[in-house]
Amino acid sequence: MLTEQALMALHIHALFTHDAQARMLFVNEPDGGGPAPRLCMDEPVGMDFRRPPRHVSAHVRLLETHAPVQELGMGPAYRFPEYLAPSRPLLALTATHGELLRDGFETRIADLPAWQPFLGLVEEGRVVAICRSVRITPAAHEAGVETLPLFRGRGYAQDAVAGWASAVQATGALPLYSTAWENAASQAVASSPQEEMPYLRKAGTLERRHGDHRTGESQATEGFQAFPGAGQVHLIGE
Repeated sequence: MLTEQALMALHIHALFTHDAQARMLFVNEPDGGGPAPRLCMDEPVGMDFRRPPRHVSAHVRLLETHAPVQELGMGPAYRFPEYLAPSRPLLALTATHGELLRDGFETRIADLPAWQPFLGLVEEGRVVAICRSVRITPAAHEAGVETLPLFRGRGYAQDAVAGWASAVQATGALPLYSTAWENAASQAVASSPQEEMPYLRKAGTLERRHGDHRTGESQATEGFQAFPGAGQVHLIGE
């Protein structure tokens, strides 16, 4: 059983590339990303996931002696139980399935070869919801989820995430999902009062984004369950 600290370490290594001294270098996108935050900080957060890190002000002041801190972001991260079973059939998408993405997901066709696993839910002869790996390491993958506007509110994102998580688990890697506190729609779904088997469980991670690589994609699945853990926040100054 992984500790919350071990989960955070897997998460941060999935989000960013590192040098030999474990210094963060770049956002870990399959086709290359921008620079990583200047600082990653973690501390226990208990059950109060929205409480800012205790020493965040001191760290901001320290960073600002070098350069201004222009952005500070936080949000929860989630891990998955085993043996997920989506309620609808999903298609494992590869580079041969580009035509299915041409009615709404054209910009994702180029992602098919590298952003794997890449799962899609097909309706009316086209893919209407997707979940794919947007951060990839041998130990952990980070999810990116999208649903076409006309098909939202039907639970399709939940099925896409469940199918993606199962595919990642089949590779021996850990599936992870994170979002921002500012994403009100995602958090509203995450707080759904569903008490049975949740698809995702809150790992208590607070994270800072350099931009938002999942803008418009945070269709979080239902039935999240919170438990005590440690948190982390990333700061950046341009």
